[in-house]
Amino acid sequence: MQDIQQNGLIPLDLSHDYFLTREIEGLENTVVEAARNTVTEFARGQGVSLTDTEMEAVVTVQVLKELNSVDLASLLLRYKYLRKIRDGNLVTRHPGQYASLAEVAAEAGISATELSRIVDLVEVVFPYLGNTLHMDIPTAWKEVGKSNFIDMLPVLKVLITGEDVVHSAQANESAHRFLNDAAAGYRTAGQEVPEEAELRQGVVRDIIERGTLLNNHELRTHLRPERTQSIQTHVFMNGATGYIFMPITNDQMTMLVRRAGACIDVHAYDPVNFRVASNMPEVRNFLRVIGAI
Repeated sequence: MQDIQQNGLIPLDLSHDYFLTREIEGLENTVVEAARNTVTEFARGQGVSLTDTEMEAVVTVQVLKELNSVDLASLLLRYKYLRKIRDGNLVTRHPGQYASLAEVAAEAGISATELSRIVDLVEVVFPYLGNTLHMDIPTAWKEVGKSNFIDMLPVLKVLITGEDVVHSAQANESAHRFLNDAAAGYRTAGQEVPEEAELRQGVVRDIIERGTLLNNHELRTHLRPERTQSIQTHVFMNGATGYIFMPITNDQMTMLVRRAGACIDVHAYDPVNFRVASNMPEVRNFLRVIGAI
């Protein structure tokens, strides 16, 4: 069995959790074997010979493709192999000639947003819950659920780090509001307001506890009571085919995915992937329609 915390790739102490450790080890052995078989068969079928370094890089990316579940073990393994790619410089060693970790993740079906979420959960939220609040991570993940954790994540990150996030003004406002409300509660009760670190701990603990009690809609209402502004949509019709252009903020993007995700497939591209997107037939056709090319 492989050491799930080999080289410190997963920054959590899981030694006390026998069942999660065994689950991760078993899953890792299974997906690594499946990934290696897939790559070997593909290379043999294409008549391609890979060096040991290239094989390691290709298998690592294939492992990410195999890890498509929403359970905690899969999330932690995704993080481990993303770290392995980054720390081992496998981006440049991959025969696909990727330009960044984000491009490699996208190839494995992990969007830039999902990549950021995985890193923030494993590097910021989980260590704080375990080390500072002494919560059991597997229990918290099971009781809160992935959807609620994802909705909490931006606000939790602000509260835990004490720094605003750049992608969501709404999350920043909510975090500061929670802290102000908590301080006001102490003053109203005639009690001394705790030091900021202790105040933050109390607010984070309250949000986690609410996550175990509230459904996803109720939690989102608690976290973001302010209504997200409607999306201004521009439709360009060219005969029977139309193209939609929607300038959106990150909060509007989240709202779009939640409300329309059942009937549309949303593909988000960050700057490192603009080059890939610009060569897509649909994008080039749209640019021709509006006379840009």
